[in-house]
Amino acid sequence: MEIENLFRYTALAVGLKPSANQGKARLRGLYRIIYSKTIISVTVFGSAILGAFNPVQLVQPLWERLCFFAIGGAIGRSGATTILLSEIEARYVDGANVRGAGCKTLLCAQRAEETAMQEQDVILKRQKYNTRFKNGDMDFMFNWALGVSQIVGMSPSQVFYAVHDIRDGDPDGWRDGFWRQGDYQIERAREFLKHGQQLAAGQLHLGAAYAYRSALQYTHPSASDFNTRVQTMERAFQQGVHLIGIPMRPIEIPFEHAALPGYYLEHDEQSRPVVMMVGGGDTFREDLFYFAGYPGWKRGYNVVMVDLPGQGVTPDRGLHFRADMERPISAVLDWLEAHSAARPTQIAIYGVSGGGYTTALAVSSDPRISAWIASTPIFDLVEVFRREFGSAMKAPGWVINTFMRLAGMLNKSAEINLDKYAWQFGATDFKSVVDGVVALAKRVDYTGIATPSLFLMSEGEGDELKRQTLEIYHDLRRRGVDVTLCEFTAAEGADGHCQVNNLRLAHLVIFDWLDRVFGHTPGDRRLWV
Repeated sequence: MEIENLFRYTALAVGLKPSANQGKARLRGLYRIIYSKTIISVTVFGSAILGAFNPVQLVQPLWERLCFFAIGGAIGRSGATTILLSEIEARYVDGANVRGAGCKTLLCAQRAEETAMQEQDVILKRQKYNTRFKNGDMDFMFNWALGVSQIVGMSPSQVFYAVHDIRDGDPDGWRDGFWRQGDYQIERAREFLKHGQQLAAGQLHLGAAYAYRSALQYTHPSASDFNTRVQTMERAFQQGVHLIGIPMRPIEIPFEHAALPGYYLEHDEQSRPVVMMVGGGDTFREDLFYFAGYPGWKRGYNVVMVDLPGQGVTPDRGLHFRADMERPISAVLDWLEAHSAARPTQIAIYGVSGGGYTTALAVSSDPRISAWIASTPIFDLVEVFRREFGSAMKAPGWVINTFMRLAGMLNKSAEINLDKYAWQFGATDFKSVVDGVVALAKRVDYTGIATPSLFLMSEGEGDELKRQTLEIYHDLRRRGVDVTLCEFTAAEGADGHCQVNNLRLAHLVIFDWLDRVFGHTPGDRRLWV
């Protein structure tokens, strides 16, 4: 059972998400590749077998040795699995052939695959339905790009054009398609500027910026042109904001040995409510603009948008995801107090995805925060990992990482993202990321939170995220805290993780709620939508 779980959870972890029939078929395909290209039997040790191992190796867990035998038969039969040979030989084989005529045989593929496809096994679930791609990760990114197109940048038709010839799950095609779209929009912007059409040129620059941003999702951080591509996106974004006339400037916030890059959108010298926007594991500071900057500008809020350690390009500055993420958030608030035209007295913090956890840390420790929005709130990150990774977390690092490499051959887009997450955590591999989170992530004590709170929860979120959202919501409500829970559905086009497929609806809910909590009068209602 442990071996089956290892195969199952590894597949899920790299993006082979079972979603109805499509997901089941894909996991069955992975099973066939693994099982049909290995010996189906697992050799159980007899006295003759033990002679093939060094004494120190004999103390390894039994199931770990079973993995060796299950995989060993694949050598020479499958190009995808030959990557396992060096790992196996380095740890177990002492120059001798495995022998043992009296060995018993245990079938390891006898479980019905349907048992492994139960809905609760879906990992990193981020939407209820696929719309364009069978690859779950790529389809989510496609819907995310469409969601952004409702707010700023590319139109929906431009998003569709960018992906019109992309093969399902092909990161190279995705990257090239969106990069070409970005280059085209820059060329068109130049033509508009020649005719004095500044607003049109600004919109096209923003469209180019978010086309480049989409391309970056499948650009490996170790690629020689990664930083150049990031800088191209940043230039397009900043030029677009300038041409449209949005009062926003780039900022650098000192933190420890480096600085946190960000933007500050400040209307004027009047005292206004401020929203601090906090992203997650997949965001750059430019993403924070359509989450809160652009709608905040229309509703009369100042907005600060900063890449915290681990986000954007901060890993290249030696800043990685860390257990005390509330500290960089407090550094941002310190900067606001020192550099705003008017000292802010009403500060809201809005976190999406992993930002639901980092903002929970901040709200529980920094009294300057007077309103909290989270999609979704997370108070126990370790439990999220335990529920979603299951028994795969029990496996030794070399086993998990070897299987990840195998799965990466089947799912290149997931391989890039897993490597990117390791880079963001300052780790060498995905297993180290998991171990680090489990060892260091703090459980937030939400019982002391009395800040007015708005929780957003989409129908397509994972079960554990929903459970934690409901738990903290009911606790705050029981204690009489001003708390609101808004649930979004697939029927209203907002089932995606953090409502990325209907951001416009999410913005209306968020800023209506903030106006009530802060007693804010936003101005011209015609700008709201």
